[in-house]
Amino acid sequence: MTSPREPQRAADLVITRTFDAPRSLVWEAWTDPEQAKQWWSPETFTTPVFESDLRVGGRIHIVMRQPDGTTYPDTGVYEEIVPGERLVRYSSIELEPGKVGFEARTAVTFEDDGAGTKVTASQWFFNVAPEAEYAPAGAHEGWRTMLDKLAAYLRR
Repeated sequence: MTSPREPQRAADLVITRTFDAPRSLVWEAWTDPEQAKQWWSPETFTTPVFESDLRVGGRIHIVMRQPDGTTYPDTGVYEEIVPGERLVRYSSIELEPGKVGFEARTAVTFEDDGAGTKVTASQWFFNVAPEAEYAPAGAHEGWRTMLDKLAAYLRR
């Protein structure tokens, strides 16, 4: 997996959500592996693995599991980190062992918004395999339900 330079096109997906929690708590929930395991995956999925070496050049490895046991490993590297403000990573998502379905660059920003935190995730898709053509179209719903799970987690 070789990361292309910063995309010279609009993001394939942009989703914004404001959480009723301070930025420090949202950042921590996003970057602490034990917390992220509690909410990081689309609705009905779980996240049995969330490993993160939170530094530029550090590896991130996430495994999301569907109820039927199918897993989707997501392995990447952090390209940019501004603590409490911005994360950028480049990763590849496997559809089955050894078969990359697509690669993605994901940039997430965290901003104060009144008493809450506005999170904006932008995602660019690359090298999408024919059998993964659904991924960019379905990503918005996946992100929406994942952010719903984050909101519920932050309320606890």
